[in-house]
Amino acid sequence: MANKLKNDINEYFRAQDKKQALDSINFIERKIESTANSQMREVFYNMIESHTQKIMMTEINDEYLLKTLIPAKVSEPTEKSKPKRSIIVIISFILGGILGTVLVLISAFRNPKEV
Repeated sequence: MANKLKNDINEYFRAQDKKQALDSINFIERKIESTANSQMREVFYNMIESHTQKIMMTEINDEYLLKTLIPAKVSEPTEKSKPKRSIIVIISFILGGILGTVLVLISAFRNPKEV
């Protein structure tokens, strides 16, 4: 569950950042077309380069935003977790004997019969 949540968050932010970088590149390219100044064009090309690097990072990194420090593991039981029938039978036998004896003693004291 934690891994799925991490993957979903990473995918969401990866898509958002990629879309934002592509939109920025498109905007900068439009600005380059309307600018005649060579220094401004150089600045714009540097900006495009940084946004292209961001797109590359979104496509390369599997763990884009959240990184796994310690992977989640599902532990496998080493012993059976079922109830032990033999212990249940023995305890039931002992409790049944005690309960039966107590009921017999209670009924004997309530209804004393003279011999």
